[in-house]
Amino acid sequence: MISVISNSIYALRIRTPLIIIINYLIFFLINSIRLKKNYKVIERFEKNLLNLIKNQKIFGFTKNNIKYSIPIFHNILKKNYKSKNNLSVLILGIYEGHSTLFFHTFNKTWKINCVDSWNKSKFKNFNCKAEEYFNKNIIFFKKKIRKIKCTTKEFFLKNNLNYDFIYLDASHKSKDVKLDCINAWKILNISGIFIINSVFWREFKDLHDNNLNGINLFLRTINHNDYQIINITNNFLALKKIA
Repeated sequence: MISVISNSIYALRIRTPLIIIINYLIFFLINSIRLKKNYKVIERFEKNLLNLIKNQKIFGFTKNNIKYSIPIFHNILKKNYKSKNNLSVLILGIYEGHSTLFFHTFNKTWKINCVDSWNKSKFKNFNCKAEEYFNKNIIFFKKKIRKIKCTTKEFFLKNNLNYDFIYLDASHKSKDVKLDCINAWKILNISGIFIINSVFWREFKDLHDNNLNGINLFLRTINHNDYQIINITNNFLALKKIA
């Protein structure tokens, strides 16, 4: 509850749209129940990963980036993509590939493009060998998982595809987040889901330099009737494109 109060005050300070804050408070209650009810989804995924490691099909992880988001992600994907195969998926910001493998195991027919520059200076406090981990973690899944090594800016300049589902966890600098969101939204198909991770992350001293402000700036560029907020937690914001 302390984090919810702190995050709400922070959001108000940087003039986050009230609809975002209200939904955050509403979903906090819903997600608390959902997490307890569906914790088995985390256990099932982790058991699957252990089996893959045991059978030498993946290398493993030093950081489980999305562990406590998994039950909510699963709920979102089940509601929107339960019977849809061969979707086109874009993940921006990969690290070791924890989120990539979760989305792949949810539906193994999905074609996933993974974009990251794997800039080691970004990982100085984490695993500098993250790219090596990712390479080993997808070696058995290359038919469905494609690695694209470049910055998000470079990717969007070259990209000519649209996507059904986009997951963003790249730079957390406000100006980068704004541009990544704008560019991702342009290539997201109608009825597609856009998940932005690390919403309330704030490491930069100036609060306006952080992730959430970039999201705020992005939301001001699109009509509020063009999207639906389908979930927001301490970790992520999920939007559905409806126009």
